[in-house]
Amino acid sequence: MTIWAFKDPKGYPLLIEYVVESLNKGESRFGWGKADLRALRGKPQSDMTSEEKVTWAYSHFLLGIKAGDWVVHVNIPDYGKCTAAQVSGDYHFDMNPAIRDFGHCIPIDVSTKLVFDRNDVSIHPRVTRGLKPRRRYQRVSHENEFLESIAKIKAGGVKLDKGDSKGK
Repeated sequence: MTIWAFKDPKGYPLLIEYVVESLNKGESRFGWGKADLRALRGKPQSDMTSEEKVTWAYSHFLLGIKAGDWVVHVNIPDYGKCTAAQVSGDYHFDMNPAIRDFGHCIPIDVSTKLVFDRNDVSIHPRVTRGLKPRRRYQRVSHENEFLESIAKIKAGGVKLDKGDSKGK
């Protein structure tokens, strides 16, 4: 199992709304490129257009996301919040002509979808670091701590006694 954190489309509120709507319908969406990665797999770089090269360079990792993995959309639906869900299938491409981006799709199990504050005290500190991606995406280490954190949130969260801190 791998946990993938996707950075939000900063400064594009309509894209954030589009990603939220897609998550509610069972699809995680990732931007960056207007080409189907399955069609680019195995295609020589010399035969790719410049747009296809950029799409492949920034998005080809999506082909490695499999059922059972988790995706976490950071700052979705709002700043400081995360939406996490377990992947239920393989990558496919579905470009909305009105949006003209975020055509890379990963099916998710909507019953596992969870929105939480990325700084919630229920989130293990090592997991919290992974929920602040510096790049468009990154892998979140410490899978066991991630799953424990998700379970704690679903169970109502950790309650701190007065004077206690998250690190404690």
